[in-house]
Amino acid sequence: MLAHLAVVTPPAWAVDALPELVATMERATRHQAEVERAVVDAVECAVLANRVGETFAGVVVDTRRAGVVVQLARPAVVAPLPAAVPLGDEVRVRLVGVDPVTRSVELAAVDR
Repeated sequence: MLAHLAVVTPPAWAVDALPELVATMERATRHQAEVERAVVDAVECAVLANRVGETFAGVVVDTRRAGVVVQLARPAVVAPLPAAVPLGDEVRVRLVGVDPVTRSVELAAVDR
């Protein structure tokens, strides 16, 4: 960018490094997203750790092969639910378990 503004041809080593720079930046972005998801999962587990057995209201926000993803209203947690529920439907779920080691939350559908 600076070379362009200064109307100077960038050095060959800089131009040659551009493809690798793109790949490095893509890997860094993927890694950053993985770390961010792990941190959010860990916080969600900490928030729910002492609430196993409670029921919560939520909304189905995504579908997966093994069920759906539910956004709880309070606390604001996103977790998988092994059930076939249409996208956008409101649901009541019970917190069955929390595993801080695997950073996972287990929900079960409550009969409507």
